[in-house]
Amino acid sequence: MPRLLILLLMLCAFVVPVSAQTRPAQVGDPPVLSRIEVTPPNAFGLVTLSGSAGAVFPNAYVAVRNLFSGVTVYTRAGITGGFTAQVEGTVETPYWISPAEIETPRDARGLPGSLPGGPGAILMPNTAGVNAAPDAVIAIALDGSVSDWARYPDSMLIETESRRILALRNSESLYIAIDGADSLPRDAQIEIELIIDSIVYALRFDPRANAPASISRLNPNQRELGTAPVSAVRESAVEARIPLRFTDRADAVQLTAVRWLNAEGAAQIEDAAASPIPVVDERDGIVRTDSRLSPAAPAFAIGGAAALAEERLTWIGSGRFSSVEANPGETWSVEIDVALTGFDLPADARIVSEMVFLPVAQVEPDGEIAEAVSGETTNNGWSDRLTAGGLPIDGQASAVAFAHAEAQASAIVRREDDTLIPLDFSAAIPRRLPAGLYVPALRSQMQWSGGALRWDQPDTALLTRLPVVVNVGGVETARLPMALFIDDASDGSRGILPGEDAARSALSNRVRTNSPTLILPPYTNTAPRRPILYALEPYLPNVLVNRFDVSAAPFIPFELPGGRLMGRVRDPDGRIDDLGAAPFLQNQLSTGEYDESALFGSAAPVDTYRLTTLEPRFNEYSFDRYGEYVITLDAEIGDVWGNTYSGGGEYHVLVAELLDLTPGVLSGAPFSVGDVFNPGLRLAPAFPADVRVTIRVYPLDGSPVIEQMLTGQADRSGVFLPGEMPLIFQKPGEYVIDYEARYMAADGSLWAASLRSVGVVAARESALQAMGRRGVDRVDDLSTAFEPAWFDLARYAEIGAFDDEDAMLTYPYHSGDVAWVDDGASGDLRPALSLFDGGGAYAAMLRSQGASLALTEDPAQIARGIARQEMPVAPEDSAIYVSAVRPNVTVRQFISQGAGVGLAGLETAWNNDDPLNRQIGAGIDGALPDDLIFLFGGVVTRPAEDEPAASGYAAAAVVIDPADDLGERVYPPGRGRDGGGDGGALLTFNDLDYDAVLVPTSLQPGDVLDTGAPFLFAGQLAPTLPMQVRVTYTKPSGVTVTVEGTANAFGAFYDATHLQVADESGVWSAQVEIIYQRRTSAGVVAAPGLSGGIAGIAEGRFSFYVLPTDSEPLPWNSALTDSVIAIGLPYNFNFTLPPGWTDIRATFTMTTPGYVLQAEPLRVSGRSFSYQYIAPALGRDISILERDARTSGSWVSDVRTLTFVATGTDETGSPAIRARTFTLLHDRLVTYR
Repeated sequence: MPRLLILLLMLCAFVVPVSAQTRPAQVGDPPVLSRIEVTPPNAFGLVTLSGSAGAVFPNAYVAVRNLFSGVTVYTRAGITGGFTAQVEGTVETPYWISPAEIETPRDARGLPGSLPGGPGAILMPNTAGVNAAPDAVIAIALDGSVSDWARYPDSMLIETESRRILALRNSESLYIAIDGADSLPRDAQIEIELIIDSIVYALRFDPRANAPASISRLNPNQRELGTAPVSAVRESAVEARIPLRFTDRADAVQLTAVRWLNAEGAAQIEDAAASPIPVVDERDGIVRTDSRLSPAAPAFAIGGAAALAEERLTWIGSGRFSSVEANPGETWSVEIDVALTGFDLPADARIVSEMVFLPVAQVEPDGEIAEAVSGETTNNGWSDRLTAGGLPIDGQASAVAFAHAEAQASAIVRREDDTLIPLDFSAAIPRRLPAGLYVPALRSQMQWSGGALRWDQPDTALLTRLPVVVNVGGVETARLPMALFIDDASDGSRGILPGEDAARSALSNRVRTNSPTLILPPYTNTAPRRPILYALEPYLPNVLVNRFDVSAAPFIPFELPGGRLMGRVRDPDGRIDDLGAAPFLQNQLSTGEYDESALFGSAAPVDTYRLTTLEPRFNEYSFDRYGEYVITLDAEIGDVWGNTYSGGGEYHVLVAELLDLTPGVLSGAPFSVGDVFNPGLRLAPAFPADVRVTIRVYPLDGSPVIEQMLTGQADRSGVFLPGEMPLIFQKPGEYVIDYEARYMAADGSLWAASLRSVGVVAARESALQAMGRRGVDRVDDLSTAFEPAWFDLARYAEIGAFDDEDAMLTYPYHSGDVAWVDDGASGDLRPALSLFDGGGAYAAMLRSQGASLALTEDPAQIARGIARQEMPVAPEDSAIYVSAVRPNVTVRQFISQGAGVGLAGLETAWNNDDPLNRQIGAGIDGALPDDLIFLFGGVVTRPAEDEPAASGYAAAAVVIDPADDLGERVYPPGRGRDGGGDGGALLTFNDLDYDAVLVPTSLQPGDVLDTGAPFLFAGQLAPTLPMQVRVTYTKPSGVTVTVEGTANAFGAFYDATHLQVADESGVWSAQVEIIYQRRTSAGVVAAPGLSGGIAGIAEGRFSFYVLPTDSEPLPWNSALTDSVIAIGLPYNFNFTLPPGWTDIRATFTMTTPGYVLQAEPLRVSGRSFSYQYIAPALGRDISILERDARTSGSWVSDVRTLTFVATGTDETGSPAIRARTFTLLHDRLVTYR
């Protein structure tokens, strides 16, 4: 009753028109579903979707997809925005409608998954109770009993003392029953002789075997006609149904004889007759003699498809179920009549199905309301399972086994245009099932003597979710995760949940760990800059599958229009903007981007379901001030079954311009106990921002959290070096590091950065070691008997007899090794971790408990893993941390829990064209040749009978040109001097070969410091080994200082005791040497060992500059400090020194994180010098740089820092130095000093 009262109040409060949008539809608007109608199917099974004027924007190209079958059609709207489309389906089918500005190429049509264009919307029928009255069917169930034949008294054709023979037919099939079959030979075949329109036929079949009947024509022109499927069963009676498709017509059908044949085919018993078989005006259909459901049971419609090699299987189902409300221990039933087309089932096929309950929300033992639960098909983009640090654990399974069903061959009805299959499930709801809301879901398989087929879905990871929500235990309302801004990627972060949900759920896009602060830029990156319009409407990440390659109907059939949204916004000055209340009119999904993968890639969540009011005050909101905003939303919505849902709360966002932040230790890098944490960072643009770094370590032994906060200000190069003693990791555990930076520019604009880094702190000594994977991942999911740790892919594929184009590299097996992976969409890499057990206890646990840990369906796989020291991670309270990063861009970041639970259904691989959520500097072409990707990871295990353990992993990947002579490969880094194979130089950049490189994360070439500023050299090494680093500083006076140290076990170099002070103004130099003569995965590296330096610098020497604190910046030709430039055209930097300057020398350095792009002197003319920046030319000359000059945005190309320095003698005759640093965020040029 309370739920009904809420619904009535909602209806009374919002009796409003269902089309709130009053302005004409325009590009970027979703279809207005209230203006679209669906008519019943015509004789060809096609429904017509008719959109009236304003349904979509004018002249839109419209894609319409049947979400059951996946069939998609394309049409075009008229000038008014009206359109018409015909597609296979019914009025009970959900349709995804997506308008686009451009026409979809014909070779791209019909692809599964995300539709082109958008935003789109799903037109949902009210599936509750929609099933129409079924066709009249012959009410005979093939169950070996003739009791149901009493309904057809005319069917009695032959009666003897021991048996009766009954028969009838319709236009499709012949039905025959032999009562008294117990008196007949058990091993005999049956032959039925018929006269059909004067032609004599014989049909022979074995009633005990699910096999086709052989058909022959006896007269005239005797010959064999082949076979026909027959459904037969033998109990106390023999019953059979034989389709009449072997004859063109069947106007008159007469039964003349029934014979029982022995093994030689001779008749043992014959019953003769000369009786016409009565005709019944009823169709073949599914008959249930023992249905548990009443005719008034609630009904629904469902459907699906499976893509086969040469045909497309589609199906629709009409279902009924016991009740919307149920209690634990009660019997609950569902019956589905499936009509399948596009596949000819073998005669002996049977259908085996299982049904599970997928939790929508559950009431915790000490809870008061049902909280959302993530699970199979609902977990892409969020999780309700969190680590101790509040981080989402991806890929969780939560399905509750419910019932099993089988449809034997005799129950399958083969008709001319389809095949009917009964799916009947009935079981007691588990007594321990928590109160909550549940969606029944099924997976089903055809099985026959020659094979098997998963037929209900095109992807084995998917479940067929019924459009039914069962309320178990009388739940009043359920709280759903309602996020904002999921489609508004902010330097890789996507979306935010309200603070009220922070303790129980979190978002995960798997590309980048969401930052602790969501930063929203207020203006576009165009000239002129325009306010960005944001939607303050809730995204529900648990409603769709959110996959680029698969689409499905919504998880919850919401009642729309319905519900309501209330909102208000508090700006940085404390002023309140009350948005009022509005009803939800429909759903919306996808962005206005033609191809969602151009925004988020093909593996991250896309097409997240959003509830929309179509009200501009909610979906076109602009932030007109810099600073923190608090958005308060209160949302309620119901479903078609009467359940109610709520969500919302306070959402805190920061409106600011985005800074690019590179942490002193790269995001997600593992540590070992005893390592010193490098709390530094670099910012671009190089502002002296206020910085806060907070580190929390959650020890595995359960002791209190270890926390340290460091604050301070970055220097004029944007480098932050705190003065406090940094943290030393003292216990194994899991860490969370939050970085925050803020800078208020002179023009009043606020700049900000926020980054969260998560990973493991490993024990110095542990029996368990994190490893990658041997061999490759195969597209066909088949394992390869030969799975080496080191290989070149082409040769490996030849030996393993597989196509190298169907193989994907994984994390190298050995930490410290290197993978070379192709550029482009073909350059795939999948993160995967396993365990090496040096003590044997973990392997013993797997042997004894592996079957119960749900690690794999193949027990032999566990044995192979143990034998190869490539053991799966047991899911029990484990955590697998993955962080693949470029120096300032994350590639993949997520946490999973064990190999068995893992990430089923969620793709984690990337290719090198991935846009990476359009992070700053990600690049419109993704990673490019010579880009470095650090492959970090860690494993935390908590075995029930042993101490918890943490182990770290670090390797490197180098992107290569697909034409590279050595091709894709995995090798140890020793160039053959360690006893392993020679994989070639780690990197060849700007014609320089490097066996090792160091990515500087503190001092870097071209930096400008103030006199008295502290500095040190630190960074991340590739290969990820404990290399020795020596740095020699030369001051302007010629005095030298040398420091040296060793990187940690994972290649991170930092030593707080190396801190220097810039105590002389002028030009300083640093000589960096990298040396390694220790062990790799293959052996000890022979002399002279490995060596290297900073990519782009010959011989490891670079300059940096120290200026007097009060020095003026280098004057240049523009007074602009923040401007958008035409990046496709040459851009001139012109500089003129003050009068009186002589002996002028000018230098120029251009860097991007990890690389020196250019470092050269500039020609001086008088007191002036200049530099012409030509982005397309740089893209042609430097492998890691993009060439695109047409697109705008900080994500389009690598962040570039340009430093100009002039030295000379000023008008007083004193040595003088001036500098100016620019940051180029593709086409946005920013300078501070």
